[in-house]
Amino acid sequence: MRSVGGVIAFGPSKILGSCSRWRTWTAIEGEFVIKNKIFFGWLLVPVAAFGMCFGYPGAFIFGFSSFVIPLSEQYGWGRGDIALAITVSNISMMAMLPILGTIVDQKGVRALLIPATILFGLIFALFSQVSHLWQFYVGAFALTVLGGGASTIAYVPLLTSWFDKHKGLALGLGISGAGIGAIIMPRLVNWITVQASWREAYMAIGAVNLLIVAPLVFFMVRNKPADIGQYPDGVSQQEWRTSGEARLAAGYTFSECLRQATFWKLVIASFLLGIALTGAVSQIVPLLVDRGMTRGEAAGAASMLGVSIITSRIISGYLMDKFHAPYVAALALMTTAAGFASLAFAPSNATAIMTTVAIGIGLGVEFDVLGYLCAQYFGRRSVGRTYGFMYMLFNVGGAAGVYFAGLSFDMFGSYHSGLIVASIATLVAIVMLMLIGPYPILPSNEVEPSPGKGETA
Repeated sequence: MRSVGGVIAFGPSKILGSCSRWRTWTAIEGEFVIKNKIFFGWLLVPVAAFGMCFGYPGAFIFGFSSFVIPLSEQYGWGRGDIALAITVSNISMMAMLPILGTIVDQKGVRALLIPATILFGLIFALFSQVSHLWQFYVGAFALTVLGGGASTIAYVPLLTSWFDKHKGLALGLGISGAGIGAIIMPRLVNWITVQASWREAYMAIGAVNLLIVAPLVFFMVRNKPADIGQYPDGVSQQEWRTSGEARLAAGYTFSECLRQATFWKLVIASFLLGIALTGAVSQIVPLLVDRGMTRGEAAGAASMLGVSIITSRIISGYLMDKFHAPYVAALALMTTAAGFASLAFAPSNATAIMTTVAIGIGLGVEFDVLGYLCAQYFGRRSVGRTYGFMYMLFNVGGAAGVYFAGLSFDMFGSYHSGLIVASIATLVAIVMLMLIGPYPILPSNEVEPSPGKGETA
């Protein structure tokens, strides 16, 4: 902490201290108020977006389908065999999420995100060396167990800690990095594969994580506003306390959440959306190729998935701050269910592209709304574990959905049956969301510590 001419600047490090114009405070009647309008939390939003783009969601999940055909051609592996790697990953993530969520709740986001980002980049680059199917599966397992924390399990609690009134918009912008990954990864992987090979594509994306994302996370990410002497949304201490929202620790313990019907309705919705959305995404490029597109055209069309994810996340995030979030999510998911059904019963290039957009709309609300609803219905007290449990069930559904999608093609020569299952699963998830009811009044616990008790410089 330093004082110059009566102005006190707070910062967690020399690097953040060099940005003191973003965190200038003046003493007025014993209270500290922000002197300008730029809140450091908004700087974390693009960091989260970049990390999501090149981390587990963007690079591994949305980039996966672009590796399917090159791997199949080189080694003769079936699409169902390759898709099983996603199933391995989802099952591994299912086992890890309770642990990762506990780390976030007890140690903070930094304790998880920094090592996970480094390990993700290293292991992703090592995928370039696989030559046997069992190695591919081991790689998927190791990537998830050691690097799976470079995903929404870290970024959602981070953003919900820094924002309150604007958490829907912040989540929409930050988590849209996965959508950016859905736009650029198919094109990037296809371009590197054409220019060099799929091996170089794995190495390049791994290098981005090691050389760019990891340093950004290390120097920029802080667990909560109090660590640098601020309050959520950048409000003053007086405004935060008088608003009646000063209890950031308000909410239920994880064991209390497990006893609530609302929790299990959200669990069912998460599981079913995992089946529908993850299964479809894992096969999107092969599905488009089967409709008569070239690989380049399919990669370009798959980019529409990312455009719709980004658009959906930003719009739905803004609307969730204004309207009842379950209704916002249900409306968006109706489009997704219709997209699956239309492609199943009226297959064509046009419906394939429309379905790609519809899947993106569903993915655009899925991760955002889960994090938002966990904070709204259960509080921030155990948001890492509650969100982690939801995300775990999403991955359980995804493990089943991905394998079923690949297997349905291997058995029937098309994705018709998989699309019908995806549409039905989405509709049932919508019903669960519509039944969870109004936001509750959360129980109060400890009050958020005053700014200045965290890291200062």
